[in-house]
Amino acid sequence: MQAIRSLGYTLPSLFYGDGQFLSEALAFILLSALPGLAAIGLWIFADRICSIVDSDEPTPEVGALTAIDITRIGTALIGMYLAISAVVNGVFIEVSNLAQPDLGAEQQAMMDENAARIIGIRVSYVVQFAIGIALLLGRHRISAILGKSADEAAP
Repeated sequence: MQAIRSLGYTLPSLFYGDGQFLSEALAFILLSALPGLAAIGLWIFADRICSIVDSDEPTPEVGALTAIDITRIGTALIGMYLAISAVVNGVFIEVSNLAQPDLGAEQQAMMDENAARIIGIRVSYVVQFAIGIALLLGRHRISAILGKSADEAAP
């Protein structure tokens, strides 16, 4: 979705830009091409990725999904979404920050305010990435804890 949404502002600037072809091509590659290639790679290698992610649980026969299984899958999906979107947002922010022109001393106050905002944004995508990885790696324990608490709450 990110790749498709970003085409609306990367393609026009790529073809009708103001002569800064290198920065516009870099924006197109990082905002459209890489997420698109990642989506295609996830689609093509979905079976291999799934076998790597859940290789520690042998399943001799396929049965009905339990609530713990659904919780584990949901936690892994939320973790992957958070981690991947943190990487995409981080790349976007860093490329945008690098592409900003130096406005000089007369705009220093605005640049200081922007630098403080960028630090806050950097912290937010690092924390989002950490939470996503924690959810992805801790999905077994999280689903077991939620399953246990649901069993205790049941009459």
